[in-house]
Amino acid sequence: QVLRRNFEKDNIKNELLNMILSDVRRLEEIVSIFLDFAEHSSSEFKNTGINKIVEGAVRLIEEQAKSQIVTIYRDYAADDPELPLDEIQIRQALINILVNALQAMPDGGSLRIRTQNAGDKVSLEIADTGIGVPSEKLGSIFDPFFNTKSQGMGLGLSIARMIVEKHGGSIGVKSTGGNGSAFIIEFPLDRKEMQVEMQIEMKLG
Repeated sequence: QVLRRNFEKDNIKNELLNMILSDVRRLEEIVSIFLDFAEHSSSEFKNTGINKIVEGAVRLIEEQAKSQIVTIYRDYAADDPELPLDEIQIRQALINILVNALQAMPDGGSLRIRTQNAGDKVSLEIADTGIGVPSEKLGSIFDPFFNTKSQGMGLGLSIARMIVEKHGGSIGVKSTGGNGSAFIIEFPLDRKEMQVEMQIEMKLG
């Protein structure tokens, strides 16, 4: 406030001060988000089917989808093998991706969620009919603060990738500008290998 009074008569300096204060508030919010994530990031891995977690995430965004006239199509694998997953964390990762998909379809569209048992891995695909991502920006889509929208800080997809990789999985995206996007998540079915890796990581962490 003292700085603001000193700069009241100097429009340029006052504008710069407003920008600085805005950036400070933004950084405070970012730090708060990451501290909150770190505080609640202790994992509880339990054997569970991916379909259950996916459906739980979908139900949480279903009303928002209806309000945006977005139709949700489900195609869940009949064979849903159990994996050692932290249900809360994986659900949060999926919510982040689903919300991102809805934000890409402000004028309506369709959202397709498909799970598949591919023998040596379980895959999950979330595909939307939204605005898509230009090819030159695909490599940065999971980077912190990457954002093609006017709102938000671009942390949702970054956190989603962090969670998926923490579980020994992988995440990728296929998209072209104007033709929607498809996020693909894969978890290996070699659960013993996954459990060993996660136990080592938890001890080191």
